[in-house]
Amino acid sequence: MIAYLELFRIPGSKDLCRYMLSMLACSSIIVITTGYPYASLVFLLFLIVFALIYFKPITGIYLLTLLYPIDSIFFNLNLRWPGPIRVYCVEILCIILLMVTILRYLVKYHSIESYSLVAKNNSERWIILFSAVFIVWSIFTVLWSLYLDRALFGWFRFNCIFISISFILIYLDSYENFIKISIFYCFVAFILSFFAIYATFYRFAINYVLLVTPHVSLSMQVSLFNQSGDVRTTVTGMVVGYGLTSKHELAMFLLGGVGFALFLVKHYKSVSIRSVLFFLILLFETVIYRSFTKLSVIGSFLSLVFICIIVTPWRKLIVVILAFFICLNVIAFSFSQLLRPFHIKNTESIERNIEKASANSEYQEGSFLLRMRYWKRAIERIRGSDGIGNGPDSLWSDFSCAPHAHNIILTMASEYGIPAVIFILVALFTIAKETYFQVFRKFRINNNMWFLKIVLVGTTLCALFEYFFDIYIWWQQLWYMLGLLLASLRLGSEGEKTYQR
Repeated sequence: MIAYLELFRIPGSKDLCRYMLSMLACSSIIVITTGYPYASLVFLLFLIVFALIYFKPITGIYLLTLLYPIDSIFFNLNLRWPGPIRVYCVEILCIILLMVTILRYLVKYHSIESYSLVAKNNSERWIILFSAVFIVWSIFTVLWSLYLDRALFGWFRFNCIFISISFILIYLDSYENFIKISIFYCFVAFILSFFAIYATFYRFAINYVLLVTPHVSLSMQVSLFNQSGDVRTTVTGMVVGYGLTSKHELAMFLLGGVGFALFLVKHYKSVSIRSVLFFLILLFETVIYRSFTKLSVIGSFLSLVFICIIVTPWRKLIVVILAFFICLNVIAFSFSQLLRPFHIKNTESIERNIEKASANSEYQEGSFLLRMRYWKRAIERIRGSDGIGNGPDSLWSDFSCAPHAHNIILTMASEYGIPAVIFILVALFTIAKETYFQVFRKFRINNNMWFLKIVLVGTTLCALFEYFFDIYIWWQQLWYMLGLLLASLRLGSEGEKTYQR
């Protein structure tokens, strides 16, 4: 968006921004006096967060890192649709990020040359072009959707990923900031791990009514999952908990934590700091095995093998690297058994797990055949729309139990059409091409920045693998990692320096 704003010169932009800020302040006073105390507090919090991010944009990346994995806290918006819409905190944050980006551009708080989305090279130009074309095309898919209001919200929710990527790309502009984000990411991963263990023995779900009118109602739900995306009182203490996020989302985030912890191990030379980081790595892997997220385990193994093959100096060490990976996973699996509830230890056996993994029923939860059933239905939807898409969230009307196709390509083609898939694939191919030229053409094993890029490549590949078998396409993990990867590629000459701590 900023790339297009730079085509215009807006006179009096500072006066315009002062006027807009005054309007926001007046609006807050009006809201406080409406008689909806919860709604007033939420709106005031919105203004406080806006001010914090406006004056210190890196705060926005911290909040994005904190909020996007949390799906146990959300707002229920009921507009008399067939069902309420869940509005997650990260989506509200994206509105703030967009407002901050536009206002900071208008007042020229920083120079346009340093903090703009104008492409610095041909790769970025192509990424911006095809992303913009996708956004324009996706607007048309909303128009022919059967549920226009719901489709419009789904369109905004998916486009939040472009807001996140753009904000990261603009304001994550130094190696030092990458260090700070990596530390904060590991801290958030530790908090999520703690609550995942805690949720095994304690759960809650509290609903706060914020607004009730004849046509609109808004409530906020705060919960601690002891099931994947759900709370069930009867199984408390009997099954593993997930805490603040769902199963696959938790595992993906923790894999990112493993990657960032490894990067920090290389960055810091202190024995005590490295000891803490190795403890975190073991903890994250243990929590992954505690819920036995097969896609995360397989995806991390395949990503590691791919990187070891591509990075020539690591080929001769592939046996050692894979041996370390296997040992780490074996230890994590052993520790995970200590954290599993006694009830599960008595009721689950190796034979039962194998039977579940190889279930031949297409209705067996978690089975591969069930995913194939979703894929088949999505292909039928693609053919039914002649490849132009049925609109955002259109699969919701078909798959009441899982309103997506469990495949990023099929879901996107069904909802946004085959042209949209082509636009996104071209943008991803451009990112892959730039990554190849910067990371894989010349290896700098002892360079911390190069190692960070390798970590981001690995975590992105792990997330992409999961998106091919599960996960909503608007979920932030993949796109968040892509934003970090693009920001690392954009550092240019600064990214070539070797930093020692």
